[in-house]
Amino acid sequence: MERQEVRLEHKRFVLGDKPFFLYSGEVHYFRIPRREWRDRLRKAKVTGLNTISSYIPWCWHEFKEGYFDFTGKTHPEKDLLEFIKLVEEFGLYFLARIGPISNAELVHEGLPGWLLKEHSEVYTEGKGLSDLPHVTLVSYLNPTFQMYVKRWYESVLPIIATNQVTRGGNIILVQLCNEIGMVHWVNKTADYSPIVTGLYQDFLRGNYSEIGKLNMNYGTDYRDFNQIEQPHGHADSGWKPVFWDWAKFYRWYHATYYQSLTHLARTQKVTVPVVANIRDILLE
Repeated sequence: MERQEVRLEHKRFVLGDKPFFLYSGEVHYFRIPRREWRDRLRKAKVTGLNTISSYIPWCWHEFKEGYFDFTGKTHPEKDLLEFIKLVEEFGLYFLARIGPISNAELVHEGLPGWLLKEHSEVYTEGKGLSDLPHVTLVSYLNPTFQMYVKRWYESVLPIIATNQVTRGGNIILVQLCNEIGMVHWVNKTADYSPIVTGLYQDFLRGNYSEIGKLNMNYGTDYRDFNQIEQPHGHADSGWKPVFWDWAKFYRWYHATYYQSLTHLARTQKVTVPVVANIRDILLE
């Protein structure tokens, strides 16, 4: 494909110098035998789609810590490079959904099993959960999780960057992570890990500067911000100021996580628009 600029402008896509309607369908290369990729793409093209979307699961491509396969050397359906090439051959654009979390009804939400087994501190409360979907409660801002996400992005993003429409490829859009906060929302819980509770205390400290101001608003008698734990339970009228501060903290928490992913993407020369799929947490 020819080199083109793509941007979001006035709530619409603009490709080159013309408005563009992105009409996409999911074709998950890792779930389809490689010999059938061409058939699925042909059928997608016949339906009138102009874009193919797929998760690029971290667990699929870094099956063992430090061992990456994007060319099919260990399994034919790991050949991401060939799949992107085939999508382009059919004249289709590609929306790359690179995680780190895919969900997609994958075990561990698409995170590598070795990461969760060897580094249980990345869980929200430092403990593992079952292998069922939508129970892998990860602490997004945990330093260990952030470190391994950085390495995953440094491995997969050069492939994405090389194949962008801005470089003459067919990748038109990149989704960073998937359904951010969804697993926490489904399980009606927040990130109660000690590191995040510390961030919550720092957030309150930054908002109030003095513990007395917080006590006046909350009707409490804390001596120090470090005594404050994250709320548990229902958001009733008796602790409304606490609830709203906590909600504002999680707005900051999710925004900070997404900003960290965006920074990594831009560092790796991803220039096409990046998007997020975010679920708000509501405790009932």
